[in-house]
Amino acid sequence: MVVNDEYKFIFVHVPKTGGQAIQRSVPRPRRSKWPTHLTLSKVENRDDKFSFAFVRNPWDRLVSLYHFMIQKSDVRDFDQQNLRSIGFKAAVMGLKMNGQRDARHWVEDCDYVGMFEYLQRDFNEICDYIGIEPRIVGKLNGSSHDHYSKYYDSEAREFVAERHAWTIEHYGYRFENPDSV
Repeated sequence: MVVNDEYKFIFVHVPKTGGQAIQRSVPRPRRSKWPTHLTLSKVENRDDKFSFAFVRNPWDRLVSLYHFMIQKSDVRDFDQQNLRSIGFKAAVMGLKMNGQRDARHWVEDCDYVGMFEYLQRDFNEICDYIGIEPRIVGKLNGSSHDHYSKYYDSEAREFVAERHAWTIEHYGYRFENPDSV
């Protein structure tokens, strides 16, 4: 989370939605008392600030989260080994990864919610609104993996659809298989 009193904005960082890149692209205080993934409701005196966040296709976001966790160097070894050994489906359906909540948990009260799939376009709009020069949002903390559709069987796909129904409905996400297009 970034809270900027000078430019009067709050960036709510939903896990695996380009948040690290956004945090590096906006003016932020030198020292922040705010944890990375915090909900807007935890911020006092937020009424005078523009709040924004980004969402991502939930099926894609969870694949990215899983691979990020098994590839990241500072995740506890036990967690990495455990996630690797149980595999993607068991990790998702067993709710074994932090950050698996529906995006609604973070974005429900935000003034603006951009989409990861249109990150640069939506970030440019935010820059205009808060009065900063638009910057190129690069990719940080990415993970290497195949297209998300390759990780799901029908059971896991439906599980994610149910747990993330709000995000899917609100932002028009669909499960897409590039091989069938």
